Amino acid sequence: RMVAHFDVYVLGGYGRVQLASGTEPTMTAGAGVGIWWTPHLTTRFEMRYERYKAHYFAAESKPMDLTVGSMQMGWML
Repeated sequence: RMVAHFDVYVLGGYGRVQLASGTEPTMTAGAGVGIWWTPHLTTRFEMRYERYKAHYFAAESKPMDLTVGSMQMGWML
């Protein structure tokens, strides 16, 4: 009988993003769940939010608000 194991996690980060106009500070936050189906097969579902400012012209900038959802599958040896 198979029993799936899971873990729930949160993530956060701060750094700099390289743009054509230079570097800008960026922050990210998110959460996800990982499911272990077998001792070797795992799946992760994650939602992440990222924010930084993009400069289009010398005096004009626009905040970039990005939300990314992802699913990964992995095989552990």
